[in-house]
Order: sequence, then C-alpha cells, then structure tokens
Amino acid sequence: YVKAHIGTALGKLRARASAPTLAKGMDHKNEHISRSAAIALGLVVNPENKKLVNLLRRKAASGGSRSTRNFSLISLGEVGSAEGTKTLLERLRKGQAMDKAYAALGLGIQGFNGKLAFKSEVVEIVYKEYKSTKSPNLKGALAISLGLLDATNHVEDIRKDIDKIGTQSVQGYLAVALALLNDQHSIPAIRELVRKRGDVDRRKMAAIALGMLRDRKAISLLEDVMKRSSNSKAILGSATVAMGH
Repeated sequence: YVKAHIGTALGKLRARASAPTLAKGMDHKNEHISRSAAIALGLVVNPENKKLVNLLRRKAASGGSRSTRNFSLISLGEVGSAEGTKTLLERLRKGQAMDKAYAALGLGIQGFNGKLAFKSEVVEIVYKEYKSTKSPNLKGALAISLGLLDATNHVEDIRKDIDKIGTQSVQGYLAVALALLNDQHSIPAIRELVRKRGDVDRRKMAAIALGMLRDRKAISLLEDVMKRSSNSKAILGSATVAMGH
C-alpha cells in the first residue's frame, strides 16, 4: 500500500522524471501498485511521448486487472494525445460496459481540460451511447462525461431522465452532470433528491450538485437534512462542501 501511495504522490507532484519508474509499475503483480502507476502516468506523461502513450493504450485494452485498465483509460484522457483519443473512442464504441464508462469519462476529462480537438463530434458520439444504453450505471458515467464536455445542447434530456431512472445512485450522477452544465432549471428536481430518504450516495451527490449550482436557498434544506437524517455524518461532508461553493 505504501508503494501504491508513492506512485500517486509522484503523479500529483507532476514529477515527470518518475515516468520510467511508473511505467515499470504498470506491470507489477500487485493491483494497487499497477493502478497507482496508471493514475500517476496520466499526470506526468507528455502527449508527445509515444512510447508511454502507447503503453497506456495497451494497458487500457489488456491490463492485468480491471482497475488498471480503467485508470489507463482515465489517464489517456488526462494526457490528451490524438492517439489516446483514438483508443478512448474505440473502447467507447466496442468495449464492455466498464470500458465504455471509463472511456467516456476519459474523453470528458480530455474535453474539460481543453485537449480535445473535435469536441462537438465526440459529444454526439457520447450522447448516442447515452441514449442507447440500457445500463443505469453506464448512463450515469455517460452523463458525467456529457457534463464535462459542456454538452449544453443535451441538458434537457438529462434533466428529464433524472426523474425517469429508477436507480437512486445514478440519479445522483445525473444531478452532478446537470450541475456541470450549470442547468439552473434542474435545481427544484435536485432539491427533491436531497429531501428524499433512501440511498445516501444519492443525497450526497445531490447536495454537492446544489453547491456547484450555487443554490443559496438550499442552505436551510441541507441543514434540515443533516438534523433529520440517521446518516447525518455521511451527508455532513457533502453538505459542508455544498454550502462552501
């Protein structure tokens, strides 16, 4: 575990000189270390470094563990190279549900960071997947991707789905997606998610979404929820973050 934390720390420090060591860590038999190396490489690799970009591309397709493949996809988005974009789009179109989810998030991160050359085309590809998927969890990831990509032309569909979808935690993801899109019209629906008892994660994400939307009127609502909820400690952190926005 210590070695895994070291890898992540090197990434956060943007220690580019550590890239060769992190690359070796991608092949480590310990899943925590290989995952940490994948995360860190996304923060230190230069998009012009084809050798390391290709390493992330290979690991995204055939890494030794599911988490290593997932975070290799995320890191390709962080790096923002053209070749990495090709891999993300390929996994989004042809991968399994988990591949699609993390590829979409990678594309969202790349677009959010201003590294996506043809963002409008990618938005439509992600939106097509969003509309066609039957998996609630995948729909949540795709919604977050659309939020990161600033897909304001599709905000109404996401707003409608927040009431339609039956999976409570996914409603929370949709709330965050709407907040990323700064959809003020969604505030009443998101307030209702905070009020509703049930999935704690839904309430936490909805609370954060209200903060992102700078809904000052939600402060009294959040205070009331903390007083009444049996999971007040779990919600407290999110409500505090929300009120701090």
